Amino acid sequence: MPIIQKTLSGLLFSILYSFRWKQQTFYSNWLFLNPSTPPKDLKKHYQQTLKNLSAHSLEFLNGLHHFKKLPPNFTDYPTSTQNTLFHLHPDSLLALQKAKEGGLLLTAHYGNYEALGAWLSQLGIPLKTSYAPQKPKLLNRILEKLRSTNTNSYSILIKNPKTILSLIQKRKLFCLLADQDYRQKKTPTSLFFNQQVQCNPIPNFILKHHPQCPVFFAYIEETPYQKTLHFSEISSENFYTHYHQHLEKIIQNSPHHWYGWVHRRFYSSHPFIYNPKPPNSHKH
Repeated sequence: MPIIQKTLSGLLFSILYSFRWKQQTFYSNWLFLNPSTPPKDLKKHYQQTLKNLSAHSLEFLNGLHHFKKLPPNFTDYPTSTQNTLFHLHPDSLLALQKAKEGGLLLTAHYGNYEALGAWLSQLGIPLKTSYAPQKPKLLNRILEKLRSTNTNSYSILIKNPKTILSLIQKRKLFCLLADQDYRQKKTPTSLFFNQQVQCNPIPNFILKHHPQCPVFFAYIEETPYQKTLHFSEISSENFYTHYHQHLEKIIQNSPHHWYGWVHRRFYSSHPFIYNPKPPNSHKH
């Protein structure tokens, strides 16, 4: 990481930590899954997660230039730039080739998930992701530019689920961050770390109309001097079960790279972990 970017990352961390950004949410999630964590260790976990998040945020805001210059051919990997080795995991090659014909990609707020879009686009994957409209409109334009390469603008505004079906029919790979709490009634549920969670129904909607649509899981694994792209096909039957099994494994290996800790992942099924007082309790 360049010195200036590293300095700005440290500054962002200091600001977030000073304001205790999402601290209560982080503590609630962590203690829910790891109730015996001592307070001093809990603080360290929070700090390390914020440091990683700050570094990845600055890398995204800086334009993800390294990822957007990566070679398109699988045979050109591993490749090195600025003391970092970019590597395609050998077990990912067949799934990556299949993804060029489109499908559904389930990923998560893990590691530099923003860079995943740039890297896949560089590899010739016809990726499309949706975004929520931001205000002012200038912010939308900035985000759209950041989420595009010279060959593909992969972030689009989707107002209707039928638009996603159209993308699938056009052999695009639709990407969904599937580790968020879905706070609506009649949603699919699954087990995540042996806890029931509510999930986004869009994948079910897609597979209902396109039962042969392949489902993939992807993430970027990081070490100080290497970034490895992992990309695999998972079964479309009970896909959330398989998705969570993959996600649990990488979180266990590197818990400070999962930023779902700062989202209310268990809120719909377990709201008490964020508000331990009974809903109707009040002071007399």
